[in-house]
Amino acid sequence: MRYTPFVNVLCLLTATALAQEPAEDSNPLNDDALVQELRALRLEVAALTAQIETLESEMSRLREGLADQRDRPPRPRHPFMDDEGGGPNVDALSQIQLRPGASPAEVREYVSSIVRASAKQNMFSDRDPQVEMLTRIGPANLPILLEFLAGGPFGSGDYYVRQAASQLAGDEHRDLILAKLPFHHELVEIITRNQWEEDARPILLLVLEKRPQYLPQGWIEAVVRLRDPSTYEALKAHLIEGNNRWQTFETLRELKDLSLDDAVAQAWDRARYDQNWERDSMASIAVEYGHLDALEHVATQIRAGTAEDFQLRQMQRALVQHVAEKGSVRQVADWVLTNKDRLTWDATVKEFRLK
Repeated sequence: MRYTPFVNVLCLLTATALAQEPAEDSNPLNDDALVQELRALRLEVAALTAQIETLESEMSRLREGLADQRDRPPRPRHPFMDDEGGGPNVDALSQIQLRPGASPAEVREYVSSIVRASAKQNMFSDRDPQVEMLTRIGPANLPILLEFLAGGPFGSGDYYVRQAASQLAGDEHRDLILAKLPFHHELVEIITRNQWEEDARPILLLVLEKRPQYLPQGWIEAVVRLRDPSTYEALKAHLIEGNNRWQTFETLRELKDLSLDDAVAQAWDRARYDQNWERDSMASIAVEYGHLDALEHVATQIRAGTAEDFQLRQMQRALVQHVAEKGSVRQVADWVLTNKDRLTWDATVKEFRLK
């Protein structure tokens, strides 16, 4: 049993007092009263000890919970959502049950209840209880689960439906997933997980050639896995015109026979007028391809220190890897801005250096 110093002191005082022998000339009545008081004090100490142990146990549980939250990966969230919704409503979810042998109508109501209980969330994780709860319906009920796809990548219920569907889907569901894929692009996660890229080829290419501004990254990964040169122009067009250029670029690098020079130049021309994170990420890529104005942008942003952390790290890495001058990141950025009119690109070693 573990005690706090305060309790230890009280116990020591109590034990010491109880162990003392009454003085020979002491009054027996007073001694009896003292013993009664000390016994009462001992009971109070015991009660306090129990309360403190309970508090210590609760604090330990909270510390473990905080450590678990700290170790979790960041939860996906829409960049324009506020923080009012928070994470799962555990109290509401605990009231939702699925009985063994549930009918299709009961399964549908069960899924609907989970989706409704998640409606106000704006923080999501694949460790949230909704994922496990939805998988309880079993693979046979996957068609019912897919009825609840909202069609958008950031809906709370939609996120959990997709996570659970990815775990439940098997070969017997391939035709079902392919039928849903043109309308629910995020299901491409199931395509890549089950290596159905060849089966999905017509859909993957048809959608990509329509040049939508947004496609889930898994869509680009699935097309890249086809290793088909006939898809290269459409892939480059997505790098130029689509969102998430950094992720698209990193995926396209896997195609060693795909030249990206022209696509990077066009993408940088477009991205310089985009939102900050798109512009900063694309500037880091353009530096690797020798664009001096992108290097100047990177150096300026590093000196200002106002970029988002991820984009700032991208720009710092591009700066130190593709500038001949060595020193701290800040020193190299200062050097670039001081000598920007005297710099030239050495394509052989992929570095900017003085003319």
